[in-house]
Amino acid sequence: MNTLNIYLIPGLGANTKIFEKIVWPEEVVLHPLEWIAPKSLDESIGEYASRMAEKITAFPAVLIGVSFGGIMVQEIAKQINVSSLILISSIAHPDELPRRLQFLRLTKTYKLFPSKKINEIEKIALKITQGKTKERLGFYEYYLDKRDPLYLDWSLYQVLNWKAKHTPIPDLHIHGELDEIFPIQNIENCIEVKGGDHAMILTKAKKISSILSNHLQNLTENS
Repeated sequence: MNTLNIYLIPGLGANTKIFEKIVWPEEVVLHPLEWIAPKSLDESIGEYASRMAEKITAFPAVLIGVSFGGIMVQEIAKQINVSSLILISSIAHPDELPRRLQFLRLTKTYKLFPSKKINEIEKIALKITQGKTKERLGFYEYYLDKRDPLYLDWSLYQVLNWKAKHTPIPDLHIHGELDEIFPIQNIENCIEVKGGDHAMILTKAKKISSILSNHLQNLTENS
């Protein structure tokens, strides 16, 4: 079998540790891609994707993106040739955004929630909560450690204002039945994971591993 190079991009604010529970076929080489800082709030998603694409140097390349990472791999795939484009808990078109997020985009009310307040809110929550809630906050802190205000503000804007012009069609889209961020009712042409929420890359890793393995093995056999 031919070796596939798998490039992994996590969701908004997340690091590549979110992929640590996935079991991969032996014939793949993993290349986790961490988020980089935007040059400014005005940097276009295409310009950002071009800088991310510079990190992709081994081919044949498969791009896998979770949530906002799914949007980013589609933008990167506009600029380089890829063997496969895979989305997990993401959207393939702006029309798949739920109405509440489309409302935020139209009214620009997302600007009322500055990202620099995130750390302050977390500190307060840690002081006033106990038990399992603390464990959950620690869990999020482990995986969601990208907290630079410029990056968060830029990313939120890009999610809400994504145009998806001339983006390649993903050949695999895995989506959770209970995804609360991007409800599956709005998602077309996906493989549904029963009981999967937006964090299913962690909570349904066994099922996702199985789906990915079948797809990747087919790619190696047909390449």
